[in-house]
Amino acid sequence: LYNIIVKNAQTGRDLLKNGRLAQRVTILPLDKIEGRVGKENVFVAKDLIEYAEELEPAMRHVFGNVFVCTSDDDAKR
Repeated sequence: LYNIIVKNAQTGRDLLKNGRLAQRVTILPLDKIEGRVGKENVFVAKDLIEYAEELEPAMRHVFGNVFVCTSDDDAKR
């Protein structure tokens, strides 16, 4: 994965402005990214793991659309 988590959008802009990145990357500013929420019997993967509170926006972004279902029927919906 070529994702770089930064504190805020300004830090991301500064990083891109300097142009010293060796490869193409995705900048993830913690103050701008969001995730999605699941339904009953379907859990967002990020809610099932432990991580530092300051990484919440990044975790929502990376795992926010990854779901864990309690049954095959729920997964098919």
